[in-house]
Amino acid sequence: MAKQMRISITTESDIESILNKLDGLRGETCSEARLTYGDELNLHFGPMTPYEYSAVSHLKKGKWVLGTRESEWELKSKNKVIVTSKDPVSEIENKIRSLQHHKVEDIRIEFPDLILSIGFESTKRLLIHSIGSDDSSEISAWEVFTPKSMILELWPDRTWSYQRSDN
Repeated sequence: MAKQMRISITTESDIESILNKLDGLRGETCSEARLTYGDELNLHFGPMTPYEYSAVSHLKKGKWVLGTRESEWELKSKNKVIVTSKDPVSEIENKIRSLQHHKVEDIRIEFPDLILSIGFESTKRLLIHSIGSDDSSEISAWEVFTPKSMILELWPDRTWSYQRSDN
């Protein structure tokens, strides 16, 4: 993979570029919500299609894919917490499925804490906390794979990157 160029987030206006890249996610339906390796939250949006690589062609992915990576997160409904990343895995798996079949209504990144906030038509809101205790981590806080074979990542050190995902 090519060397990654990260862009610093120092002001609220820096967030606009990130939100512009995520704008196409608005109106998409959550097709699948599950935990993956390391109990990371993984959400697929839009129609599910097979992966292009033959080794995993039996698996399907959404048009957009959001992964929480090294982040704490919480799912709320009307400001009441439904489930968090700290809850038991069986509880998480059961409750995150409630996002399936619901459209994304809005996407925000709260400044200065860089909390990714995704609102769904069902009054549910997913909050992904991007800034953790280890801001030197080489693992992004969260990532979004786009339909244009791009990956957008936000890092705990208050930087973000946007590059081809198929390099």
